[in-house]
Amino acid sequence: MSTLHCDGSLSGDKVGFGGLIRNGSGDPIVAYAGLGEDLCVLSMELLAILKGISLCIDKGFHEVSFKSDSKLAIDILNGENIGPWKIQTTKRKILTKSRLLRTKEFVHVWREQNQPADFMASFPSGPSGILWEPRSFSPKLSILIKKDKEFVTYYRM
Repeated sequence: MSTLHCDGSLSGDKVGFGGLIRNGSGDPIVAYAGLGEDLCVLSMELLAILKGISLCIDKGFHEVSFKSDSKLAIDILNGENIGPWKIQTTKRKILTKSRLLRTKEFVHVWREQNQPADFMASFPSGPSGILWEPRSFSPKLSILIKKDKEFVTYYRM
């Protein structure tokens, strides 16, 4: 099963989203980032999932575990929370696209388990966004992925 780690970011008047798709062994396949328009972190969390699910389908991954550090976003997609009206269109798009997958799960993870996606969500990107293959990853992203794959404990200061 492939894994999509995704995250949304809101910093001042800049909103963004990003994510990282990994294969079943935890090796990175693609990372992405984009800018949003809605000054709402929940909208960015869901936009990160929507972009990620589209990439998974485009790349032929049909068994995917979606992981986000937004418990609210995960609860909304799992049907445990309806969510505010402003995210209903994005939610509907995600759930519609997810029907194209053979297997899927929406899982909440702690922020410490989502560092590469957090890095991508706050990465400066232009209007068209960023799509990186592993050979073009920045050194910092590569280090975060390596530490994450090796289960290196992250301590918040």
